[in-house]
Amino acid sequence: MAISWELLLMVAGAIVLSAGLFYWIRKRPVAIDVSQLHRNRLVSAGTQWAGTDSKGNFGELLTGLYLASKGWRQVPTQPDGQHNIDGLFVRKKPGALFHEVLITETKTIVDGTSDKPHYKERQMSDDGLTKRLGDLKKVSYIDEKAANEVIRGVARNAFLTKKILIVHHLNHPGEEHARIHSISKTGHYSNKGHDRWEGEDYHLLLDAAAIGVSRLVLADRKKETPQMRVEKMAGEGS
Repeated sequence: MAISWELLLMVAGAIVLSAGLFYWIRKRPVAIDVSQLHRNRLVSAGTQWAGTDSKGNFGELLTGLYLASKGWRQVPTQPDGQHNIDGLFVRKKPGALFHEVLITETKTIVDGTSDKPHYKERQMSDDGLTKRLGDLKKVSYIDEKAANEVIRGVARNAFLTKKILIVHHLNHPGEEHARIHSISKTGHYSNKGHDRWEGEDYHLLLDAAAIGVSRLVLADRKKETPQMRVEKMAGEGS
């Protein structure tokens, strides 16, 4: 019985097609349900949120990273790592003649259902900021000329100088965002017409920051001796 060329070609084609399909199945792109990854971005860093300082520092890290991604350069303002001004940022856009100045207060909400931040108006009032900038200048932690320019900008409500309150709302998994409130000369913040940081850019940054911080925390804990842990627990309980 003679086999026609047409039949041979059909068989060869079927073999090639099957091989191609098998190769595709083995090499197919990864399919991930992203919503499952976003159930709780902070779960990997969970135990570090016990203290106010921890969640506050994480929020300030988010603020710094997000603003850096928008071209803002952060100026160090906390000699002891905790006190004084939360954030001082400067930016000069290409072709611009002057720098923009942004002074920030950051609050972070990671648990509970309340969305109201614990905020002290005097810290971000013009008088409060002038005093704190003066303190930084006295200890030579910030350049005197730069400090004087920022003080002038705050006192005169100068163009391109802004004060804002940034509240990171991280207590609703999958819906994390930040609300940006303008601040008056007396330090009062407005709840009307506030901007928001949200969407993919914010969530990607939040994922990376949470994972990176949790690794640092775990690495530090591995270095602790049993005696160090006992002393630390005793200190927290006092």
